[in-house]
Amino acid sequence: MAESLYVFGTGNAGAVNCYNTCFALRKEDEYLMVDAGGGNGILRILRDMNVPMSAIHHMIVTHEHTDHVLGVVWMVRMIATAMLQGKYEGNLHIYGHEELLGKVRTLCALTLQKKHCAVFDDRILFEVVADGESRQALGYDITFFDIHSTKAPQFGFSLKLESGETFTCLGDEPYNPLCKIYAEHADWLLSEAFCLYEDRERFKPYEKHHSTAKDGAQQAAELGVKNLVLWHTEDSNLAHRKARYTAEAAAYFSGNILVPDDREIIPLSASAAKDGAQNTAQGPAQKNREKESCGMESIKVGFLKVTCKGVRGEGALRYAAFRAENSTVRNLYLSLDSANGRAQSSEILKLEPGTAEENAKFAVVLPEQEWQKDSITLVLSQRDRVLNPDYDAQMEAHQENVDVPEPPKYFFKISEKVAVTVPLR
Repeated sequence: MAESLYVFGTGNAGAVNCYNTCFALRKEDEYLMVDAGGGNGILRILRDMNVPMSAIHHMIVTHEHTDHVLGVVWMVRMIATAMLQGKYEGNLHIYGHEELLGKVRTLCALTLQKKHCAVFDDRILFEVVADGESRQALGYDITFFDIHSTKAPQFGFSLKLESGETFTCLGDEPYNPLCKIYAEHADWLLSEAFCLYEDRERFKPYEKHHSTAKDGAQQAAELGVKNLVLWHTEDSNLAHRKARYTAEAAAYFSGNILVPDDREIIPLSASAAKDGAQNTAQGPAQKNREKESCGMESIKVGFLKVTCKGVRGEGALRYAAFRAENSTVRNLYLSLDSANGRAQSSEILKLEPGTAEENAKFAVVLPEQEWQKDSITLVLSQRDRVLNPDYDAQMEAHQENVDVPEPPKYFFKISEKVAVTVPLR
């Protein structure tokens, strides 16, 4: 059986609509588990994904934050119980840096029964690792490295899959150039994306020393990565997270982008990477269609010059990447004309705010019904922001009566519109 990435959780520390980020590498019938989230929700996820605890003999803990380590206590409790009942063969090895494993032991001692802790150092073994040290686990030669966190000591790791591909986990903080030796040219790079760059004012990633989908994509492009996995996200819009995060990343990274959901299984093979590995249906005609250019001429919309830079991706997450030159793209509005109706820009488009001097990038995620078409028609509009002349009076009415909707301060008036056909074949 080919190796697979089992995605247990994809959320950040404050996520309540999905589980905290943690995962496992499956090799044959064994699992190398990495973190366990912030509670006993991991137990239900393991059950739902048919992952028996008896098949988990190696666990990496990256750092001490609650959304990564508290689930480890539950794993220790359940596995220790199984050991005492004769239902677990072999030992459990838990890997982490010295300070972290000391805290894990303390948490267990404070919260578990003595009988559970009695198997420590006999059958539950705490394996202290140092920066740059390699250990053998599940047949992998795993190299651990300090990610140089600004908050709490945290280790990432890198290993070679059976295919010879490099698999690197960067933890849940922004990439540090000191880790370049482990991340450069990785075939698989696991990177956090706390939120979209578009939503940075809402979620404040930089103030919390986190990064965005844009940041992760830019780093992956600079590092020459093949497959980029983005997770550890906010959970305000899970229904559209995959499309929105993929679209933002696609404007900066031309490799394979994966934004998994909880309980998703991703095959780790060259063919899986090539085909998108998103656990979604895929039209056979979509394979091997990546292009350097969409084959369209640059067009002008008002003072904008828009150029299609390529049609990329596979399956449900094919996308067209564009560049808008010499413009503030806040005023660019896009919709997709199709036989199945029109999808508005808020559903399919990520716009990167720019300045008059910038070349802004954006990407369109192609809806499923568009996969098999020879081309799509995009409608680009120039829209101007107009002040609501009745705003003050409407706001006063809203403040006096909460049942009166809060008024918009601005309206948008479309001043110019142009349609463009983008070839997909």
